Amino acid sequence: MTVVADRRLAGVLALLAATGFAACNAVSGVADVEFGATASGDTSGSGGATGAGGAGTGGHVGLDAGSGGSGGATTGTGGSGGCTAPTKLCNGQCVSPGIVNGCGPADCGPCKASGDNYLPVCVGGQCEKQCAPGFGDCDNHDNNGCETPTGSDATNCGACGVTCAQGTLCVGGACTAPCAPPTGECDGSPQVICETDLSTDAASCGACGHSCQLPFATSKCVGGACVVDVCAQGRGDCDGDPTNGCEVKTTSDPLHCGACARPCGATHVEAVTCSSGLCKSTCAPGWGNCNVPLAPSNDDGCEDDVASVASCGGCGLACAAGLACGAAGCGCTDALSCGPGGTCAAGVCTCNAKACGAGETCAANGACQCGAGPNCTNGKRCCGLSCVSQNDPKHCGGCGHACAFGLECVSGACQCTDDNQCDAGGGGACVAGNCVCGGGAACADGLRCLANGTCG
Repeated sequence: MTVVADRRLAGVLALLAATGFAACNAVSGVADVEFGATASGDTSGSGGATGAGGAGTGGHVGLDAGSGGSGGATTGTGGSGGCTAPTKLCNGQCVSPGIVNGCGPADCGPCKASGDNYLPVCVGGQCEKQCAPGFGDCDNHDNNGCETPTGSDATNCGACGVTCAQGTLCVGGACTAPCAPPTGECDGSPQVICETDLSTDAASCGACGHSCQLPFATSKCVGGACVVDVCAQGRGDCDGDPTNGCEVKTTSDPLHCGACARPCGATHVEAVTCSSGLCKSTCAPGWGNCNVPLAPSNDDGCEDDVASVASCGGCGLACAAGLACGAAGCGCTDALSCGPGGTCAAGVCTCNAKACGAGETCAANGACQCGAGPNCTNGKRCCGLSCVSQNDPKHCGGCGHACAFGLECVSGACQCTDDNQCDAGGGGACVAGNCVCGGGAACADGLRCLANGTCG
């Protein structure tokens, strides 16, 4: 062996001693040296330490140590937390910086999610807002995103802080001359300036964005003002005020029944009623509303004198054969008019000594009958040719005497039982069976509250 080998051995032993290995490992060091291998230090792993210097080249074992060899490999560039740059360790994984994992080298928190008119971006290792085209963050508040439409804001036209001269417009981010009436710049597009006719456009009537939406109506724009075009079915614009649209229910308002300014007639009428656009009023005794004109024809109230045997007390209430129509309804005039075995007293027949009800006659078997049927029992009365209940709202207190729409027949009188029944266009309240309109005195039986606040 040469002196070079000895020097190599000395270098190996020195290295082992420096790294904490026992001297008994020197033999393996000799073997390495004899094959001419140069021992090198560990290169850095993921974030590892600098490698120790390698053994020197030189003499064999047993000779003087040669000169020291060159140092081992230098440390590789380690990533943050053991990751290779530019990645970083986040939640146990090597990830690249970005809006999801943070823009900075040591920040793992995500950027604030996209908001009003902006997206998050990384700029210089920091999260920043990137405004959508035509918008700007002019108030520098983080909580409202890019709030300013720089394409149309005359105080921030094209960019924050750029103000157009008084009277000019901002269109597409540029200041332009004002529109000539009645036009307006409503879409913000620079391709066509002042494209909207504010005098006729129902979506921008009188001003950009002022939409015509009137209650219960299809609206249109005339001269820059919203007006009613067509009312919804069953409604009418009866006051001519466009702000409240078609305010009247022409299906149920007795003052505007079937059409505006078409009141139900008052001739021989006890209580006016409008139902489905038709005047179906309650008539005074002895009168009938047998002809119901359709709008726009005027209503004629209770026009028919129901004192004939064909219509006694009400439209179509015919008397039984032989009876006459009187103030109390159908009744007999003599024994012959009552039928076989009958007698007549005060307009009422008696059959085989049994008193019949008003309007009844004697059957062939000597029993009382209503029309061609049996006599009326259980509190019913004979009206025309059939038995009806004493509480029938179509025959309340007398044959053919109908209660106003919604009212009930209680003990022969038309009365209300709740507030809604009093409403004939004017609200009202039900108090002890009678309607009270506008805080005034109670109405008479069978009357309700009209739109003008009166009983009717």
